[in-house]
Amino acid sequence: MRFTPKTMVLAAMFAVLTTVGAYIRVPMPVVPFTLQTAFVLLAGVLLGSRIGALSQVLYIIIGLLGLPVFAGGAGGLQTVFRPTFGFLLGFIAAAFVAGAVLERSKDYSFVKVLVACAVFEPKLRCREVRYFLEGT
Repeated sequence: MRFTPKTMVLAAMFAVLTTVGAYIRVPMPVVPFTLQTAFVLLAGVLLGSRIGALSQVLYIIIGLLGLPVFAGGAGGLQTVFRPTFGFLLGFIAAAFVAGAVLERSKDYSFVKVLVACAVFEPKLRCREVRYFLEGT
């Protein structure tokens, strides 16, 4: 995979969009609902599997370096020990799989993109909830 300037800018842009989505939250019991998952799936759909996953790896690295990019303004290495870290790990897989499904398709349509996102949202949530339950 070649990293052109366009590729790097797009990956960084979706890392920033995921950060913005972390601050737009709907209060729910235990784990808040944020717009992060929408931007994660969009990264996979619009950038493709590899670059979409790369954007989420970049997002996690930025957060682990200490910048407050995760939901609730969290950041730093200590977030690895929080029960919600599984949600962040699921972002990489979700972006990759959503992009891979559409890459295998010959024609892109709004309906196919919507179905791909609707199918992978529950799978993303299942992986995240499993990590959350194991951590508590």
